[in-house]
Amino acid sequence: MVEYESTSDTDLLLAGGDNNALTKLRTYLINNSNRSRLDLRPLAHARVVRERNLSGYIAHLSTLRESRWVSETKAPYFGDEVIAHRALGNIWDDYQFDQPTTTLLDGGKFKEMVYDLKETQHREPCSKCQSLGQIKCRECFGFGDYACEKCQQGRIECCQFTLCRRCMGEGSYICDKCMGRMRIICSTCLTRGYIPCPDCAGLRFVLVWTKLHIRWENHESVVALNGGNSNILPISVLKNSSEKSICFQFDDKWNTTQTINNIFDTCWGLSHELQANICKSFQTQHNDKSGRIIRLFCMIEWLHIKQIDYTFGQKPGNIYTFCLYGDHENEVYDNQYPYKSGGGGCGCTVL
Repeated sequence: MVEYESTSDTDLLLAGGDNNALTKLRTYLINNSNRSRLDLRPLAHARVVRERNLSGYIAHLSTLRESRWVSETKAPYFGDEVIAHRALGNIWDDYQFDQPTTTLLDGGKFKEMVYDLKETQHREPCSKCQSLGQIKCRECFGFGDYACEKCQQGRIECCQFTLCRRCMGEGSYICDKCMGRMRIICSTCLTRGYIPCPDCAGLRFVLVWTKLHIRWENHESVVALNGGNSNILPISVLKNSSEKSICFQFDDKWNTTQTINNIFDTCWGLSHELQANICKSFQTQHNDKSGRIIRLFCMIEWLHIKQIDYTFGQKPGNIYTFCLYGDHENEVYDNQYPYKSGGGGCGCTVL
């Protein structure tokens, strides 16, 4: 927090006429439709007690995290020449691939790529069929046929009408599915009871290699520091103000040897409290063990805030506060103007 005491003599300034800050407050209250019940007459007797220049900060922190994992892939071995087999190395240090060149990904929060590590491929006996080249048929369980579920003893019940064209009065007719045989030939294995192994295509051997999966995703957080006091200006107002200006920005590659404090070395005058809050956010929301941070983006926006403490002549012991903010102090925030329409005296009551 950067804070300065005003060097102007406020009392002398007000003695000569209206104060610019109070004029802005009065204009703000008049134009605010939600304040229609406010009685602004006491404001004509208000005077400024103190003015303080404060700084509000919004830090946008984004990291591009890379995660890696492997999976095993198999394919039938057709007798092709196999590349010299090499054991899988360290998935982080031994395999280098192109990485995104921007911290914030376009079109979404993550991106994935899969790489075939052909140098790890090797031939091995098929484990699914125990290198036999075939497995038991799943339709007939190795019998080559299966019982017909449509009929009983090869016939289907009908009626006993002599004119029935299906049973001719016999009360049943031959099953048209099994043709009276009570069992149906398996169309999958064609009575053999076994089918070619789907993993090795009946060739008894498979080609095995490793796939490396890489996922990039964004992690984002926002850190706010509001003049050292969250009651001065709500964080929502600070975030939405159009008067902020960028006072620091970093967007570059990141590695495990760097620390978040390093990026602030070139940012002079930055609040130590804000740095501490950014570091805490980085450690708790970004720096977990699920992967590696490969890029970091940090943008700090600054907003000038002038805190005005004022009082009314009728009640000089009560101090109230409002804020002017922005480069030209043309935005006003007030949430405690104390007078609303009422009865008695000057028509004012304290909330």
